[in-house]
Amino acid sequence: MYDADCRVCTAAKDVVKVLDLRGRIRPVPIQDPRSAGLLAAIDEERRRASFHVVVDGRTASRGDGLLEILGALPMGYGIPRLAADVPALRRASERVYAFFHGVRGALQCGI
Repeated sequence: MYDADCRVCTAAKDVVKVLDLRGRIRPVPIQDPRSAGLLAAIDEERRRASFHVVVDGRTASRGDGLLEILGALPMGYGIPRLAADVPALRRASERVYAFFHGVRGALQCGI
């Protein structure tokens, strides 16, 4: 789930769609009514605080969501499992996410 009103979020979604050669990722705007059902276990404030990835009924957000997206791309297979064993990789994904989240905020994202 991503914020369709945010230029940074939409640009990131567009890049992921280009890289997703197998069509495994289905972006859903946070504004879409389907997102409420997919994120029912997450309170409204947390839903709007970051992007989320739902894989097999499990939700990953922030840096963990970034790892899941990378893992779904052709060249990223195995990255989520690797990150589970390499804490530095998980920390790096959170730093990358935090950078883009800061840019999003600087551009006055709608959410």
